Amino acid sequence: MTSRERIAAARRAARKGETRTAAPAPLPERPEDDVQQALTALVRAGSRRQTVPPLHIDFRRLHLRQADLDGADLSHVDLAGADLAHARLNGANLIKAELSRVNLTYAGLSGADLTRVSLQEAELAHANFTDATLTGASLHAAILTDASVNEADLTKAHLDGAKLVKARFRGANLNHARLWGADLTGADLRGANLTSAHLGQAILANAYLDGANLTDVHLRDADLTDVVGLTVEQVVSAHPAPSTTLPSEIASAPSVIARIEAVEEARHRRGRRKSVGPVPQPSAAPQQEASAASASGESV
Repeated sequence: MTSRERIAAARRAARKGETRTAAPAPLPERPEDDVQQALTALVRAGSRRQTVPPLHIDFRRLHLRQADLDGADLSHVDLAGADLAHARLNGANLIKAELSRVNLTYAGLSGADLTRVSLQEAELAHANFTDATLTGASLHAAILTDASVNEADLTKAHLDGAKLVKARFRGANLNHARLWGADLTGADLRGANLTSAHLGQAILANAYLDGANLTDVHLRDADLTDVVGLTVEQVVSAHPAPSTTLPSEIASAPSVIARIEAVEEARHRRGRRKSVGPVPQPSAAPQQEASAASASGESV
């Protein structure tokens, strides 16, 4: 067969889809020993601060399943889209790290510092965040199904639209946290501090709220159907609305009805003040003209 004939045959095979590409090699279950040693050296606490300027690390979309990063310094590291399933990051420093769309299912992050970290749309199902710091963290639309977040600090964290089904927040601090539209079905919030949290349009059906602090919690359009452990006192301390779905025995309590009316009246008053606008202040011009005339000896 001539060269021209071989080329023509190859083209015909390509058109018919007869060419085959080699299957990609399967990714390892955990990093190879030399890779793990390099990771450990690279993110050892204090090692990055010895470089001038501080070493910037880009781990985007890397395959790091089951990596051992306990106590690692990963502050400001870009891990967006990385696969860290089953990884160990207990006690790690992740301050301001970029973890959007990361896979941390079944990962261990107990005691880790995730202050102001970005975890938007992250896969965090079954992860362990016990006693972790997530102050100001962004977890918008993150998935934390069956995750353990007990005793964690989520002050001012953003969990809008997050999936928190059966997640455990026992004793967690959710002070001023945002959970608009979050799905907390069956979540365990016993003993949690939710002071001034925003739970508008959140779903808390079958959630556990025994001993939870709901002071000033915003509950407009929230669904608390069949919530376990909810008391009249908790609802009265919060900001319920006519659109809040409450268990019938609580919704019919006179103090709850009165509280909803009071919250609505306060909301209408704020709306009226905004529509009127600020009260105009008297102009200082006449007084200034009078002072100028007095200084020149003229009568006013």
